[in-house]
Parts: sequence; structure tokens; C-alpha cells
Amino acid sequence: MYRRMPASDSNWSFFELNSLANEVQGWRGTARQLVRNWAPWLVHFRVRKTIYDKSIYGSSDALPIVLRECLSQGLAGYLGDIPLLVGHDIYLEHDRHKSTFGFHEDGFGWDIFFQTGDDLSLYIPLQDLTEGTGGRLVVERHANKSVRYGERNEMMRRFAAYCREHEAVDHRGLVTREAVQESPNRHIIARELVRLIRQRGSLPTPSAEVMHPIDAVEGEVILFNNKCFHNVEAWNLDAHRAIYIVRCFPVYDLGLAPPSTFLNDIPCNRFVIDGCRGTLRAINCDMDMPHFVPVPH
Repeated sequence: MYRRMPASDSNWSFFELNSLANEVQGWRGTARQLVRNWAPWLVHFRVRKTIYDKSIYGSSDALPIVLRECLSQGLAGYLGDIPLLVGHDIYLEHDRHKSTFGFHEDGFGWDIFFQTGDDLSLYIPLQDLTEGTGGRLVVERHANKSVRYGERNEMMRRFAAYCREHEAVDHRGLVTREAVQESPNRHIIARELVRLIRQRGSLPTPSAEVMHPIDAVEGEVILFNNKCFHNVEAWNLDAHRAIYIVRCFPVYDLGLAPPSTFLNDIPCNRFVIDGCRGTLRAINCDMDMPHFVPVPH
């Protein structure tokens, strides 16, 4: 399904153009608004040219099929008792001439919005990955020893509290992406978000010595937290490297309500995994979200 999709379906333009942080970028924000109206492909041109041939963020029909198969093969045994909201899925593809992003962590995403520090990704390579092939995921080995680890959920709670203080809530009293975007205080909130991002960026990062490459076989599921520092090795083969990813988030009470759509109006957050029962159920996150669980300290 994903291989039939053209590379022009990549969604990087929506990540860039819909970012709340752009509210405080002055002329850059204005330029991005103009690009949004007539040529969004310009924004993700560099990513497609230098990093990925195809990077598609969606919420496809493959997602529940893959998750139910994983649950039937014992995935629930690795999960805790906190429900997981299934955000979306991703297909990434590139050839040996593409570069990487370098070591980084995936921070709080405005378009996804309901991320926590304890995100869980199902990272599924669609070919064998070894030292010879390259292309292995390289991750922080002992993330819980990092200064950054305990700070991950705190930043989002502080941001949610700031939004409430500036009355960026919906009719239910919940902080939502739409409520912030429609708020007369959105520029003030955007500045606070940028300040928090920069504050987190000043924390020490892990050294290369604590990073660990992961060998994998085709179709193997790697459970991975995107808030841990990570990178991908250079790819050594002529054939394309392809990865399928499912992003999940524990249903914590961070003060942020999950959206029902993201990026280019694609439905998201449509399923919940119950690790105790080993089940997957469809939901409408505007109506029947599971009970929010307090964030552990």
C-alpha cells in the first residue's frame, strides 16, 4: 500500500507549517504561511532530497491489522497496565545516497499534541539489518540514567498549565490544539512553548559511548521510545531501506486533550491498546476516551 503511494505524499510540510512555534518566528512565520497557501512541497523538498525518498505519516488501514497481529504474537506481555493511545503510523523509505538526521530526540509535537515522555513506538524494519547492511537503529542504552529522562513529562505539564492560565481551553475546559490556535493569546503561548523547548535543549545530551546499534530481522518488532536519543546508521545496500512504525502514547493526565485529526486532517488517535487484556479497540477520542491516569513521578 505504502509503496504504491508517490513520494509527494510526504508530510514534512505539515510538520513545519502547522507548528505553533512558527507563531513567534516573525518573517519566517509569514513566509511559511504563504508557502502553506500555494506550494507546501517546497518545505519538505530538502527532506525528500537528502534524507528520505518517502516519508508518509498517516493513520492507515494497515495499522489495526499490524497491531492485532502483534498482540496475537505476545506484544501485551511487554506492556504495562496503563492503556496506550495509538496515535498514527509512519512509512519511511530511502536509498544508500541519503543522509540521516544525526543523533536527536523527538520532542513534543504540536501536530500530534498528545505525546508524553513515555511514548512507545513499534519500530518494524522491512528487511534484515546487520552491521554489514547498515541502516540499524542506534539508541541510548540507559536512558533512565539521563538528566533529560525525568524532565520529559514535566515540560508538557508545564505547557498545559500555562495554556489553562491563558484560557486556551475548549467548552469542556480541556486544553486542545484547536483551543490554543483559536485563542487571542496564542502568540504568548507560542513564546512559552519555544522557551520550554529551548530550556529542554540546554540539558546535557548522551555521549556516543552510550549509544547502541540494534540488529534486526525482517518484520521483527522493536519497542522504542522516541524521546530517547537515537539515530540511524548509513545504509550500505543498493536496494531501498524501508521501515514501518506505529506511534503509541500512555493515557496520562497531562492536561492536554488528544486531537481526532492531525497534519493534513488525517484521522488519528483512533485505537486504544489494553495491555492487561491484550486487546485493541476502536474509539472516538472526542467521545469515549479511556480514563486518564495520573503521571508517575
